[in-house]
Amino acid sequence: MSDGRVGEKFLVWSDTDPSMDVILSDVTLYWLTNTISTSLYHYRTSAGRRAAKVFQMPQTGDKPVGYSLFKKEIHPIPRVVAEKMCNLVWFAKHEEGGHFAALEQPKVFWADVKDFIEKVW
Repeated sequence: MSDGRVGEKFLVWSDTDPSMDVILSDVTLYWLTNTISTSLYHYRTSAGRRAAKVFQMPQTGDKPVGYSLFKKEIHPIPRVVAEKMCNLVWFAKHEEGGHFAALEQPKVFWADVKDFIEKVW
């Protein structure tokens, strides 16, 4: 995304095409808040690694982790791998949604957040 084509990622990495207004709003938000660089940090940590080693989960120790897996996520982590990498206590797999799940499936995403919080609170 460093080549300036952030907007096209909303089309390529999603299972539905967001409207041009949505794309422009999100790209404008990145621009006005100067946050595009920090949004890319987690990609940079895996740069140069072989595909088999791209799987990453947060280093949380024994803290509980929730994980929503959306169908068209660009770097999906299988549940069995996630369970070995962190203290996975909540998991959901969805048949719709992609890399921008909160944008594409906001009700489903928010329900997942609430379910996880109810489980661990």
